[in-house]
Amino acid sequence: FARNVAIEQATAPYIVSLDDDAWFEDASPALDELERLFQVHPEAGCVMFNIATPHSQYSARPTGTRIPLHVTCGCAFRRSGLLQAGGFSDFLHSQAEETDLSIRIYRLGMSIIFAREVKVFHNFSPGNRPVKWYFYNRHNTTRNDLLIVVMYYPLHWVIPYLVGKFMSHLRFAVSYGVAVAGTIWYTWKALFSFFGLLPEAIRRRRPMTKQQFKDWRSLLNSSYPL
Repeated sequence: FARNVAIEQATAPYIVSLDDDAWFEDASPALDELERLFQVHPEAGCVMFNIATPHSQYSARPTGTRIPLHVTCGCAFRRSGLLQAGGFSDFLHSQAEETDLSIRIYRLGMSIIFAREVKVFHNFSPGNRPVKWYFYNRHNTTRNDLLIVVMYYPLHWVIPYLVGKFMSHLRFAVSYGVAVAGTIWYTWKALFSFFGLLPEAIRRRRPMTKQQFKDWRSLLNSSYPL
């Protein structure tokens, strides 16, 4: 996994992650602010940048706010924490891999904080993607979302969340508006892929404690209502 090779070979204490279609509005003060935040927040394993797209504006959320997830198109990691968390997953590969890493960061007692003044524009337009990309996205997102439940959720929540998440993905597929029949099929196909990978997910199981799960879900519900 190329990202993990870069992390291992890096020597700086912080790792900045940007997509190839994302850029800082003003890089020099952004990097200074990034370094300051890591120093002021020694518990932070990741700093999430303030991201705008052609379809969304910059957030007014205060700097330093704890958030549940990062997005690799615009964030930075404390290298020591990222190595401790095990880097990026070689199991999930793509789609929901950010949720996977975010949970592993929280499991280690670290946090993800928001940087309002570190602004990144992500020139992302899903309308330019081919239909096959939507199918791939639906399949991997659904499959990996279910695998994450098995790997990290407390045992008594595994079955309820597996059922709830799969039904949620099915509802989303129906309302997605892009090649609906194919999108629904790839969502069902993801369920079979999930069962194929289930033994490995169980082997990798490292659940959050009940308190960690409660705190993380509270952040998730307050920041990103589901």
